[in-house]
Amino acid sequence: MGRVSETMSLSCPCRFLVTAPLQQNGSGTVCSYMSKTNSCFTPQEAMPFRLFGLSLAEDLTPRFTICSPNLVNECYSNSYLSGQCYKLYEKLQKNKNESFRPDFQDCTKKSVDLVFLFDGSGSMSQKDFEKSKAFIKDFMNSIKNSPIKFAALQFSTKTHKVFDFNEYQEGKATKLLDAEPFMKALTNTYQALKYTLHNVFENQSAGASPDSTKVVVIITDGDASDNNKKIVEEYDEKKIIRFVIGVSPVAVGPVLMGGARLGPAFVLEGHTVRDVKLDKLYSIASEPKHNNTFHINNYDGLAGILKHFDEKIFNIEGALDVFPLY
Repeated sequence: MGRVSETMSLSCPCRFLVTAPLQQNGSGTVCSYMSKTNSCFTPQEAMPFRLFGLSLAEDLTPRFTICSPNLVNECYSNSYLSGQCYKLYEKLQKNKNESFRPDFQDCTKKSVDLVFLFDGSGSMSQKDFEKSKAFIKDFMNSIKNSPIKFAALQFSTKTHKVFDFNEYQEGKATKLLDAEPFMKALTNTYQALKYTLHNVFENQSAGASPDSTKVVVIITDGDASDNNKKIVEEYDEKKIIRFVIGVSPVAVGPVLMGGARLGPAFVLEGHTVRDVKLDKLYSIASEPKHNNTFHINNYDGLAGILKHFDEKIFNIEGALDVFPLY
């Protein structure tokens, strides 16, 4: 249903504007009616345009501002919606320079430096270790046509660089990841975060970009063997985004009607979490912690969160200020 605006008092002659957002196959149109004189205006845009006329405002001069909230803009494989408005005179004449896009941001290629920090402790099996590496390869392949650079490090008692940003750009990442041996020792998570910050993110010889958005994805199946909360504070100060994927079994417990949800981690009906200390994972993740901490029952679940993770990273690419990541 369109909107009607009366441009004069009800003492005739009267002019009415009628908007029809669903006309023209949903692109929308607006028409002016006065006695026997009628005229219509439909935007002619190269980009997909819908619902023109959904909003209408009149100013003190005989002009109207008519808008669509649904102009689709493509930006490096992502689609974003913005508004498009026109200032029209009462007979629907449009001056060339009187269309505008409220709050529109140009499409810019925002660089992202993303590090995978994956657990190589002795609490996991060789098979699970390989699944963790497979997840990293699948993720890189899923968004390879993007301005994201990747690096990967395995952590256990010590931290080992598998490949850095330069080696990723040189096409060496998959070969180096396949050849990475399983460390099988402790889970020194905080030491690994410190190593990643100083030797990868802040090391231009590793291919890091000083002005890029920095992201670390931590994949772990156990609590940290060490403790250094100051490094997390340093990550916060430097606005480095942290996602944590916790891998641990769900133990049988009281029935939860309809199931429960812990952040993005699903707990099945009839089960409750006993083995996963989510509060410790939350302490490492960026704010809001419940959105940036993931729990899966086993390493098979990594494939299931791949699409969700893609969406998270695409949001980072398109944002001007991505910290905290809501």
